[in-house]
Amino acid sequence: MERSCMQCHQRKVRCSKTLPCSACVRLGARCHYPPADTHAHRARRVQKATITDRVAQLERGLAVLAEGAVIQPPNNNNRRDTPVAFLPEPPASPGQRQELLLQDGLSTRYINESFLYHILEKERGLHKVIGTPRDTDEPISGFRPEGLLSRARRPASDENNLELTRWQSTQLWQIYQSNVDPVVKILHLPTAEPRIYSTMNEGGPADCKALLFVIYFAAVTSLCATDAANILGRDKRSALLGFQARIETALIDAACFDAPSILSLQALAIYLTCLRAHSTSRSGWIINGVLIRSALAIGLHRDGTHFNLTPLEAELRRRLWWQILILDYRAAEDHGLAVHGFGSRADTRLPLHVDDSDLSPELRILPGPRAKWTEMSLFLLTSEIGIAIQKFHNATPTQPLESAQRLQTVHDLTAYIEGAYLRHCNINIPIQKVAWLSTRSLLAKFEFIIHQQGLNNEQPHELVSLTAEHTLLAACLCLEQSLELQTDDLLRGFRWLFASYNQFHCLTYILWHLCAQPSGPHVMRAWKVVDLIFDVTESDLSRPDPGPIWKVLQHLREKATQRRQTETTSSPTRDAGPSEDVTLERRSGEEPPLQEFDVSLGGPRDILAPDIDPSSLSEWINLSETLGIFQFDS
Repeated sequence: MERSCMQCHQRKVRCSKTLPCSACVRLGARCHYPPADTHAHRARRVQKATITDRVAQLERGLAVLAEGAVIQPPNNNNRRDTPVAFLPEPPASPGQRQELLLQDGLSTRYINESFLYHILEKERGLHKVIGTPRDTDEPISGFRPEGLLSRARRPASDENNLELTRWQSTQLWQIYQSNVDPVVKILHLPTAEPRIYSTMNEGGPADCKALLFVIYFAAVTSLCATDAANILGRDKRSALLGFQARIETALIDAACFDAPSILSLQALAIYLTCLRAHSTSRSGWIINGVLIRSALAIGLHRDGTHFNLTPLEAELRRRLWWQILILDYRAAEDHGLAVHGFGSRADTRLPLHVDDSDLSPELRILPGPRAKWTEMSLFLLTSEIGIAIQKFHNATPTQPLESAQRLQTVHDLTAYIEGAYLRHCNINIPIQKVAWLSTRSLLAKFEFIIHQQGLNNEQPHELVSLTAEHTLLAACLCLEQSLELQTDDLLRGFRWLFASYNQFHCLTYILWHLCAQPSGPHVMRAWKVVDLIFDVTESDLSRPDPGPIWKVLQHLREKATQRRQTETTSSPTRDAGPSEDVTLERRSGEEPPLQEFDVSLGGPRDILAPDIDPSSLSEWINLSETLGIFQFDS
């Protein structure tokens, strides 16, 4: 026989190739051989030339990845030598990409937020100043959070060696509950308080220590320098730096990025929120991106009902997830970056409208929303308005609405907010006054967006001026409410938070309007708001740096002031009452003079005073065309 028998082939032993073979005889098995015409199916041999061609093609593919070129396929005499793209080309953009890369010292600054992009694209001179830090940056530079990304702990020093007595620790915990928890509602106080006191007295796991030091940091942040010194016996800044060093050490020990827990992420979210009161540098926004990834890693973007969690666990996850989102939107706006959310990837519900006392670890069925003011009312007010604004922006391109329909959206939202929340609000109580002012500011912001989108659409000549005035009024109202949040002495305990949130989009429009039209029925009100904002922002050096967009706003204010002075000195005026604006007087029987306007943003514009010529707003229309900012700030 030429081949082994079936039995030997299966057993993998040598066959004598006789019939029967010696192996089958020893086993007493039946010996049979495969038919002579049957051939084994063997793997096709690959020619060396084919392997060489494949290796050469792979090498060309790697070269394309390295150099961004196209791959040339191997030569073949039977077909044409046609270049083939290794990677598909990205789809063509429907318009110009709204992004800039500006030099910022040794670094660069990327901007893709359309609102700021259009101003910087027109005003090239601002490219150099937008990255210039304020004079106050140097003293507060120690509060940047890069230490969280380092495995090496910050070395101990006398400055950071801060030991608290139990009385001091208790005082800071009480201050946190009064000044921080009402506006950053992440913790469930009835279950958090025993853990906090236990960690104070006996220590505990690293994530508990991190949360405790964050509470200290947040409490001191909310105090003025004098009050902090009275409680701690040292200056506020050195105390904050000491707490910051301990926070970083505790979070690293807790492996908050490798093995995140609810406690460690709660600590990090509160820490980054409070850090904005000291610095709005890009490092805070970048660390918040790491926080989001950590939240995704433990599934915070998915509602707890998917995992059969207890009602309290599900609620704590909801509070934490939405606070992280709010923080990310606010931080991105500081640096001219557009944030589009997580879309279908996230389905975490909003927290319930209840008090902490309505929830407990033993609870198995969640209570219904309370028809009264609760500890979650402020959190839900800002979140629901922010969601409504985002939905409006997402629906506008595909579902264009008439002006009346757009305004009805605001009116419907206002009616819902008032019925569900504000009717229970007592503005004599500080936190409820905060909610009332912040809600009115956000609703005015929503109306401002509605009106400014009306400027984007085709409108008859006679309606442009009216729409522009409505937009100006809504912007003024938004900023007035925001200013009261920062200046009302009754709300002093919450000033640390609202001082870092400015409605820069409304302020930008007001300044642009004043450049385009220095006179009108609401100009005096607009200038009053502008002056107050600049005075509040620039007079107090303890406030955080408002960010790179502040240079742009300063530039616009200078242009508006020049335009105002030119109009005042070159045009006759009439007597105005205390509440009236100074407007240009038209001579009887004469056409109003054409004034040349140049703010170095859009070139010369002919302005018809006192009414606004639609052409004078063309640059603003281009500027705000794609305004789709999802804002939560007050």
